[in-house]
Amino acid sequence: QWPIDFPNANRLRQLAMQVLDSDYSKSYQRKCLIAIERYAIYLQIEGVKFKKPRQAQQEINYLTNEEMSKLIHAANTQRDFTILVLFCKTGLRVSELCGLNLEDIDFTRREISINHGKRDKSRKVDFDAQTERVLRTYLGTFKSSPRSPLFVSRNGQRMNRRSVCTMVNKAGESVGLKVHPHMLRHSFATAWVSNDADIFHLQGILGHTDI
Repeated sequence: QWPIDFPNANRLRQLAMQVLDSDYSKSYQRKCLIAIERYAIYLQIEGVKFKKPRQAQQEINYLTNEEMSKLIHAANTQRDFTILVLFCKTGLRVSELCGLNLEDIDFTRREISINHGKRDKSRKVDFDAQTERVLRTYLGTFKSSPRSPLFVSRNGQRMNRRSVCTMVNKAGESVGLKVHPHMLRHSFATAWVSNDADIFHLQGILGHTDI
């Protein structure tokens, strides 16, 4: 419905007003306005900046330590068990987990190298002795080159987001939990804060720019 003539600052402001006057949710309005601002930058149009509507604070769902343990032990294979342990013990994003290669695991330093995190940022995530044992047990089940994917599907291809989410959902359903990978990230962070651990270290582990 928007005119097809080449946009200028005034046109983009008019579009922003339409967004703000719409019935879109506050969250969607924010996304639209950010998209318009970035489009203006791409077009090299200056002075296009909008005040965003405030989002209502969403309730964060998470699992307790007992529920996470229950979920982990619902895994059907060593691979799935390892994936669930990593989610619950490191707070990895599902895309980060899918992108891991064997060479990204450093047992000497007990670190995982995340080379393609959100916004393509890299970081190091440390893991404990229990996670090390799980990883070593899992890696003992197959032999591959260092650049091989850490987690592969039945046909030998790198696991993708959908297959990991499906596995997590099914494991949760088998023990009466409604869960998805990002909830496990919330659960990891909540458990960390509950133990009075350093929140700035947590920020680095999660790869958050804003505390």
